[in-house]
Amino acid sequence: MNNKISIIQHGVDGFGHQLHGLFSVLILHNVRDYYFDSHAYCNKSFEFQHITTEESNIMKKYLIESIQQFKKCYNQIPFRYKCTVHAHELHNIPDTCCPDTLYSIDNAYYFDQLDLSYKEQQLHKKNIEHYKHFFSNKYLINRLNQNNIVIHVRLGDAMETERKDSIHSYNSKLKILMEKITTKFPDHTIYVHSDGNPDFLNDYNYVFFGKNTPLINVLSDLVYSKILICGNSSLSLVAAFLGNHEVVIVNDDNTNSMPSNTKKISEYIGELSQANYKHMKIALAFWGISRSLKYTIGSIQDKIINVLKSNQITYHVFMHTYKINKHKDNILSEEINIEYDNNDYKLLNPHFIEIEDEDEVKEKLRFDEYKHMYDAWNSNYRNVDNFIWALHSKRKVCQLVINSEIDYDYIMILRPDMKYITEFDLAWLSKISNDVICVPDFHVFWNINDRFFLMNSSNLSLFGNLFYALLNYSKTNPAHSESFYYHHLVNLCNLKIDYIPFHFNRVRVNGIESNDLESYQKQTF
Repeated sequence: MNNKISIIQHGVDGFGHQLHGLFSVLILHNVRDYYFDSHAYCNKSFEFQHITTEESNIMKKYLIESIQQFKKCYNQIPFRYKCTVHAHELHNIPDTCCPDTLYSIDNAYYFDQLDLSYKEQQLHKKNIEHYKHFFSNKYLINRLNQNNIVIHVRLGDAMETERKDSIHSYNSKLKILMEKITTKFPDHTIYVHSDGNPDFLNDYNYVFFGKNTPLINVLSDLVYSKILICGNSSLSLVAAFLGNHEVVIVNDDNTNSMPSNTKKISEYIGELSQANYKHMKIALAFWGISRSLKYTIGSIQDKIINVLKSNQITYHVFMHTYKINKHKDNILSEEINIEYDNNDYKLLNPHFIEIEDEDEVKEKLRFDEYKHMYDAWNSNYRNVDNFIWALHSKRKVCQLVINSEIDYDYIMILRPDMKYITEFDLAWLSKISNDVICVPDFHVFWNINDRFFLMNSSNLSLFGNLFYALLNYSKTNPAHSESFYYHHLVNLCNLKIDYIPFHFNRVRVNGIESNDLESYQKQTF
């Protein structure tokens, strides 16, 4: 074998992991001094976890047939080795390896760790394009329509592993992507493979294949797909290399090396959305006092307004606020002897604004009529009063948006006294429908965070008019914000709440920032 380093792939885990490992090791053939020995591979033992003996035999035949085609291509002849060493990874092979030793490798997934020269990288890429055709053999039958999209949704036992959070995040974005691709590709048949129940996709039309689908058929559909939307699995990832896909979509936190036509799911959602953004109109409806706007305006600009501007989205700033005649001291928040600036609102440069004198409004709101029940906050009804002030302000700003007679696609109901930490993700807009509104996924006491709402115009009037429902509600229930919103929006109005990772902290009039995320409560989807 001269100075060649003889290698094969070997593993005892799932088929997808082994196929991915096999391809990553095979494409090292003739790169540097690596020599993939097809005879040794075809004569090794095979063992696959999670599948039956019958299916294991089918998949073994498929792999051997793929490597037999490689063997014919290179006219390889058998070689007798003195020993076989399972090195697991390439870096475990000694620099002065013996040519009479066969090294078995689990995988070489991460191309950037191979430390290849430019010339070696080009040969490596050439091998990928050449060798992938060996895997489209007689065992892999194409059964898809010509225009197709194949989605692999990982559920099942993977949800009991450390990957569950990554899978949850990816699947929530799959729902957004599904709406985009059904609009973008109306003539494509969508096929969904899953080892569980992807009920979050039930609003869309697709052909479903469950966990009892023969593995060879699952692989075939993944490989022959026109657009491949990978699951969080090795089977999906290796299929990305083996097919001739227009585009491959992977999870945002994928670290495996992938073909050049691969996009992260958020990136692809953004691309599909981009064409619609130029015609989009969004209303930013700020409510409440602008007590700390001089401390928060930078985050509002960076995390929200600049996102809209950079995507050429038309937006208008609406604001309802109060003229504060005397700021009340708050010992707990260290807001003592504060001189309140009623002109802070100008920092937002609102297109539409209404300012009400707090003393005049206070006479009209009749706070005592809302105090039939106990104070759920145990604040001597101070927080109940604040809730009424807030609900009135929200009603007013919603009415400003309605009175503008501008047909907005989406409305954000938000506070000016928040330091926004997370950049607003335009992909979240795809979650919104006539039946769905979004709230942040933290501080979800009573299943809702009442500091930010995202909705379309069909629910704006309903939301604004919740003010009128509070009085009757307070006669039999404590006037408590989150429970009130959840009761009316979900139980009475039959709206669904979707939770988005949009994070922010409250900032007091003295500039002190509350670490609201420290007591982070994440919603389970």
